[in-house]
Amino acid sequence: MTADAGKHHKNNSRRRSLASEMPVISGLPDASGDRSFGASAMSEPFACLPCLSRQLSVTAQLSDAGKEKRHAGVAEALMHLAMTEPATPPAVVSEDLQRTVMRHTGDADPYAGVRRRLSAAARALLPALLRLQQEAGDPWPVAIRVAAAGNLLEQARDPEQAGAAMEAAWQAAVRGRLALDHSDALRQAAERARRIVFLADNAGEIVWDSLLITQLDASRVTLAARRLPYLHDALAEELDFPEGLAAPKVAVFDDPPPGYARDGDAGSLDQLLAGADLVIAKGSEWPERLAGRVPPEACFYLLAPACHRIAACFGVPPKALVAAHAVALPAIRPSVSFFI
Repeated sequence: MTADAGKHHKNNSRRRSLASEMPVISGLPDASGDRSFGASAMSEPFACLPCLSRQLSVTAQLSDAGKEKRHAGVAEALMHLAMTEPATPPAVVSEDLQRTVMRHTGDADPYAGVRRRLSAAARALLPALLRLQQEAGDPWPVAIRVAAAGNLLEQARDPEQAGAAMEAAWQAAVRGRLALDHSDALRQAAERARRIVFLADNAGEIVWDSLLITQLDASRVTLAARRLPYLHDALAEELDFPEGLAAPKVAVFDDPPPGYARDGDAGSLDQLLAGADLVIAKGSEWPERLAGRVPPEACFYLLAPACHRIAACFGVPPKALVAAHAVALPAIRPSVSFFI
């Protein structure tokens, strides 16, 4: 066995060992079964209706409001859904629906407990991931893989799936492989960039993103996070960068759906993006939300697509790890009007 082969065998053995030693994290419920769609993706615009409707029910059930208020919120949100222009990005539709339900229930942050549990679990696992990165010959591929794997926490938008989502993210972070890998192009773009905007996604996920942000040189990174609660997305006010790692600048944004005013304490996402040499976007919502707003050559996506519709855009199976350069993807239409 050559020296290089021996080192590769040692690293793989270490990854297998870590994967089998995930600590038990309390507070994260688990559930059996896979609720994903079948092998063939449904065609637009109906593909997203089941998930959008189901998420309304989850949000309403997380609220302590009375049955009448929860019912009224879901009923109005379904009316909005029926009136939506079919080509509107589902992420934009979802945000309007969620705000509608929360307005009726009076619960402005129903997923707060989910965020806390995910963040705590991700922090408990971070030291092992840092050791894995330190032992790697090149820390960059590890940082990319861990960042993409963290997006599997998207499944925790159903709180009953939070435990399974964390287990899947952990296994992918330790032993996963990228199904679409433009990470070398991202590394080259990052070396040239003076100002990098990093768009955060889920709570917990952002903890693991610290490995990549450190590799990017945190002094050049602006970490953009939401001002207002939306599902279990990370909130700017809750960010607490791991001790011992350089912290990036944090920018607070609100990118409301049409018909909503931007929160006065949050900045404009478009202004934030306008000053960037490089945009790194985490999660499935951004390819459609950023279309027409960021030059494709300056944009990269890191994610594990949650559904067949999004996965098809990248030519990978659902939940596969992706590091994609926007310029290499099919053109996506910019956001259109919201209501018919």
